[in-house]
Amino acid sequence: MAEPGLAIRLARLLLVLAAIVLSIGAGAAKVMEAPLEVQAFRAAGLAAEILSLYGAVQIVCALLLLFRRTRVAAGVVLAAIFAMSAWLLFPAGATGHAVYSAAMAALCLAAVLWRPARRAPR
Repeated sequence: MAEPGLAIRLARLLLVLAAIVLSIGAGAAKVMEAPLEVQAFRAAGLAAEILSLYGAVQIVCALLLLFRRTRVAAGVVLAAIFAMSAWLLFPAGATGHAVYSAAMAALCLAAVLWRPARRAPR
């Protein structure tokens, strides 16, 4: 039987990988100025130039999640960016984008801050 620590490490790795892949995808959509992204953020009052910068920061932070030394800081920055997106998009009426952003903020925080409780020594 596999040790419990292995399952937890695997779960954390999968969370980090999901955060990386989804953050790169979201950032790339902004940098490439995907029509739905531009439309949603323009309704929130963001210019296309700011949207590209926003996407570039998402991509860089997603790549920084690969390294243990920068993982927590990058995850917190990503969570802040996604939370800010949700905050901008909900009032603009882009509910689907806003829900995705809020879920991504939670995923990024879970990926870098979740630590299992330590078991008491036997």
